[in-house]
Amino acid sequence: ATVSVLYWDTQLMPGDEADGPVPPGAGAVRSSSSFSDVDLSNPTATTAVGENETVMSPASVNTAQQASSPPPAFKPAPFASVGVVKGNAAAAATAIRAETQQVELAVRQEASNAKYEVQQAATGAMYAGQNTQQAASLQREWDRLRQLEEQLQRKEKQLQQRELELGRTIAQQPNFPKHVCCMKPQVYHNINADIIPPRQGFMKRMYFSYYMTCFLVVYQACVDLGALLASNKSDHKKDNEPSWGEHFGVSMLYLLGIVFAFMLWYWPIYQAVSHRVPSKYRMAFLGLVIATLFDIVMIIGFVGHGGCGILFAAAVTDWKDSKALVWMVWVGMILWVLQAVLFVFSGYRLKRYYDEDLLRSILPTDAAKLQEAVGTAMTVIGAGGGRGGGRAA
Repeated sequence: ATVSVLYWDTQLMPGDEADGPVPPGAGAVRSSSSFSDVDLSNPTATTAVGENETVMSPASVNTAQQASSPPPAFKPAPFASVGVVKGNAAAAATAIRAETQQVELAVRQEASNAKYEVQQAATGAMYAGQNTQQAASLQREWDRLRQLEEQLQRKEKQLQQRELELGRTIAQQPNFPKHVCCMKPQVYHNINADIIPPRQGFMKRMYFSYYMTCFLVVYQACVDLGALLASNKSDHKKDNEPSWGEHFGVSMLYLLGIVFAFMLWYWPIYQAVSHRVPSKYRMAFLGLVIATLFDIVMIIGFVGHGGCGILFAAAVTDWKDSKALVWMVWVGMILWVLQAVLFVFSGYRLKRYYDEDLLRSILPTDAAKLQEAVGTAMTVIGAGGGRGGGRAA
């Protein structure tokens, strides 16, 4: 702060001579901006004019005093020298200047700190916004890549399925039955490739059973031929003799069973077990029932119907002299019994496979859908239990 120091000077200033003689005690009042808090009560104080001093006329002294700052904080002695006054004023100005500088420094420091905090907050907000945007962008990119991956997986599965179907089409050339004379293979048959491992044993037993059927119809025809050619016992009359020729003729018709057995029960069972489709089990069960009934008829062995069973064995024993022929008939009957028993147990096993495939077709294959279905079922069960508990209460 700049304070004007007023003092009296009895010396004349340049230009004062034009105004006339100066009365005693009169002079110019000078003001200096270099001092502060100077007592103006000493009219005789004199000093030289400094370079920052302003000359004031005596008439403006009162006006300057009225417009000056409030009374100073300190007052030197009434008769203190000008040097003491100037020293005190300089010390006060220095103290005020130092305090002002400290306040200004503190304000600047506080402003700098506030500016730094604002900048940090702005930078943090900017980085936070950038990080949020980057996170959102990365999430969108991740979702897009995941969708692409799922699409690629679906296409890969489709390609694998097509390749598998194409490979099966190429590889599944008819290979059964074997090429014999003018008969060519009609179907593709491969138990190890078409049947899942847990069911391969069952299908191999069915395959053996089919060949056993082929063997039995041929064996039975041979036995019936032997019965036709064998000589009768001497004590039997020909009037009541069984019709061996008719019996043998029917057994020759049974040779067609080699083809019909494959088409009627073996191939439907093979298709049902390999494809695992519940609708294919109908023909399999029907063919197995017909095959079992045929075995039962063969076991009974009605004479004249081509069977090699109990009744036919009794007729051969009663009419024929050949003991070997009788044993052959009984062996044939035992084989028919064994095959019938195998068919019965195979029917139970086929029923279990049907239940498994039916459950597999009903339940969803997807794990998420399966879990959802189980959750729905548990909810329904829980609701039913709650209603039951309410009724019980």
